[in-house]
Amino acid sequence: RSAAWVALAAFATALALLVTHRVADPDLWQHLRVGRVIWETHAIPREHLWTWPRFGEPEVLPSWLFRSLVWPCWSAAGVWGLQAWRWLTTLGAFGLLALAARRLGARGLLPWLALVLCALVYRQRSQVRPETLVAVLLAAQLWLLEGARGGGGRAAFRARLRALLGVPLIACVWANAHVS
Repeated sequence: RSAAWVALAAFATALALLVTHRVADPDLWQHLRVGRVIWETHAIPREHLWTWPRFGEPEVLPSWLFRSLVWPCWSAAGVWGLQAWRWLTTLGAFGLLALAARRLGARGLLPWLALVLCALVYRQRSQVRPETLVAVLLAAQLWLLEGARGGGGRAAFRARLRALLGVPLIACVWANAHVS
């Protein structure tokens, strides 16, 4: 039992280390500014106020939810808050994927190693952007849908009901987190 906890801790540490790198996305500052405005005005901006060429034009913000969630991380802890965002979203996404893989029958250490290899690829997309939140939402959908497959009985009915309610809820969150 304790070996499983050690393996889980090693997996989480490996994922966190893989996504810990310099904040280098030039779009981040605009995301943070819009998030700050959302928090200060308690409203989603409807007018573009961020760049001169589009200043004053009507604004559509498909990623307003991401921006409003990432601003408090920056506000509370600066760059370390952004690293915490990366860690939490990466661990959330890969943790849910591990649970979905387990529902599919994956056992032992091999699935964990496969997920670490996948994290090597994911590292390139782990800048603090709306896609990091979407990764968690996608993994949650996969986990719910995999739980709803198969078997009969009361437990299967409850799993299908969770998926029936959860997937549209995730889709509504997704639509406000990223245009993907």
